[in-house]
Amino acid sequence: MKLIGRNLSPYTRRVAIAMNILGVPHERVYLSPWQEQQAKDIGAANPLKRVPILVLDDGETLIESGAMLDYVMERVGPGKALIPPAGKERRDCLKITAIGTGILDKGVAAFYERTKRPAEKVHQAWHDHLASQVIGGLAALEALPMTPWFLGSTMTMADVTAAVAVTFLSKTNPALIPPGKYPKLEALAAKCEAMPAFQSSPLETP
Repeated sequence: MKLIGRNLSPYTRRVAIAMNILGVPHERVYLSPWQEQQAKDIGAANPLKRVPILVLDDGETLIESGAMLDYVMERVGPGKALIPPAGKERRDCLKITAIGTGILDKGVAAFYERTKRPAEKVHQAWHDHLASQVIGGLAALEALPMTPWFLGSTMTMADVTAAVAVTFLSKTNPALIPPGKYPKLEALAAKCEAMPAFQSSPLETP
């Protein structure tokens, strides 16, 4: 399999980390939609011209990180999957993961608002709204018990996604995640970033 996208994309990174944790063999192809020629190559695999893209062994392409993770979990089976197979644990995992991906959605949008527009074109009210959504998501995750993971003794995609989000925000939107404000999330991210599966797919400098 080939995973297309740079680790600057937190969506690409969370898929890469999950595959690293689970030992799923894959090749990395580091392409960015912000580079003209690379964008053409990305567009050939995904009409939306965005990453990540997962090219399966038979040539089929998946173009959304949630679908990629669903495929990977199905491939490794319920005994190894980072998403519980059924019941309340599965719903809890998916809900917490959704908060994490929501933080990523709004954090990426806030970063783009500041960096992809001329300074005089930045819509501050919109940026502030995005920031409030990020802060709401972080507060919701911080309020959850971690014993030591969100779902108890087993690490899941909820933990991976939250850790990826915290690291991404610390690099791209540091004003939204000041040191000491979210101690449990900071500890979670530090613990995860020390793992080989995270270190082998480090966040790139924006």
